[in-house]
Amino acid sequence: LLSPPIYINPHEVSNVRIRWMNTFYFRTYKYLREHKKFTLKGASQLNKLLIKNTGFEITEETWLPFAKSLEECIEKQTIIDDIQQVKCPIELFYGKFDQLIISSNFRVIENYSNVNMHSVNASHIISNKYAQNIAKTMRKY
Repeated sequence: LLSPPIYINPHEVSNVRIRWMNTFYFRTYKYLREHKKFTLKGASQLNKLLIKNTGFEITEETWLPFAKSLEECIEKQTIIDDIQQVKCPIELFYGKFDQLIISSNFRVIENYSNVNMHSVNASHIISNKYAQNIAKTMRKY
């Protein structure tokens, strides 16, 4: 798994700070999905500020897949429950500087016996260095 979206239903979290963080992310994703004009304009401005092309672009043409991905792959994700059902080893990679993760949510699964966590000096984008870390680990299999 590479930089997976691991968010917990805020109603299932007792820690106030962690509940607030999960609520914030869910509300942000929903807002972005429900406010197409705002999101397209913001994405356009962000792309102008980025020094190198990340390969991530939100345009009129990519809007529907972007919005559906937010809803289906992030807002409705069930990764914590899903991982509990998997019997084979899972290698999970994430960037130490990834601003889209809540580290305490990752701690929920790091103690699962079939999960090996790999923290990489990277952000959310899979850079060459990030990819090299993945390849090195996967060669063991």
